Amino acid sequence: TFNLNGQTVHKIIKADTFKELSALWFDTYKPTVKPQTYKATSSLFNKHIIPHLGAIKISKISTPLCQDFVNRAATSGYQEYKNIIALVRRVLQYAVSLQLLPFNPMLNTIVPKVRRDTHAQQKTKYLTQEEVRQFLDYLDNLPSTYVNQYDTILYKLLLATGLRIGEVLALTWSDIDLEGGTVTVNKTLIGDIGKVGTPKSPSAYRTISIDKKTVLMLRLYKNRQAQYFKEIGFTS
Repeated sequence: TFNLNGQTVHKIIKADTFKELSALWFDTYKPTVKPQTYKATSSLFNKHIIPHLGAIKISKISTPLCQDFVNRAATSGYQEYKNIIALVRRVLQYAVSLQLLPFNPMLNTIVPKVRRDTHAQQKTKYLTQEEVRQFLDYLDNLPSTYVNQYDTILYKLLLATGLRIGEVLALTWSDIDLEGGTVTVNKTLIGDIGKVGTPKSPSAYRTISIDKKTVLMLRLYKNRQAQYFKEIGFTS
């Protein structure tokens, strides 16, 4: 606000629908989180919230309507349904702070307890030993090009360390101690943005040991990389 001729002028907040309201909320949310968190939250909104609530006028959002959304989210089978419900609650609380709603209709909703089929969740979470062997055989039989070697090293390092794909793609040689046989994780590649950022939590900063076979693989690749860069005229 500012004073003009003795009167206080207020900025008018325009938000007619939930989608418009959520856009305003995202403007305040974005500076408070890491880019990868913002991207994940945006994805949740676009996939699971906006299709159901986006076109609804803020003035029409009631507790029964919110309860219906909560029930749908809880029974959708999507594992992060509680995060979805919490995000809607936060956006509507933001509407209250902007005086677009007299109260938050999500506060009076009840989240039903949902039993999950844990067997079904675990069914596709891992490769069998035979599938891993077949995949490694496939990699070892690729034509011996630099691009194929890069892909082979990438997948074998993922299998050997259990790191996330973004963590491996962000590694530099300074993060890999070939003498001590360790890999230090202190950054991650942020999805489609293509930028390197810091890990989301303190526990994501870690140093892990790698076996001798993996160390040898990385030594050979480092030499091949240096040779390839010379061939294409790249000098550091």
